Amino acid sequence: MWKWFQKLASPPHFYQIAGVLRPWLLWPALALLLLGIYGGLFVAPADYLQGDGFRIIYVHVPAAWLSM
Repeated sequence: MWKWFQKLASPPHFYQIAGVLRPWLLWPALALLLLGIYGGLFVAPADYLQGDGFRIIYVHVPAAWLSM
């Protein structure tokens, strides 16, 4: 039952599946990325102590997390 899931740990199998899914997931991923950036930088309210400088956390924390 879990054999298909265990195959994802093998790079050749993963790259084959990722190559098929990439065209289908590219545009939704870009749309969600832009929506998240807009929401984090423009829609989120400013902090009552730090003001607008607080919003940079919505960009730097995910970027730092992805860099690891």
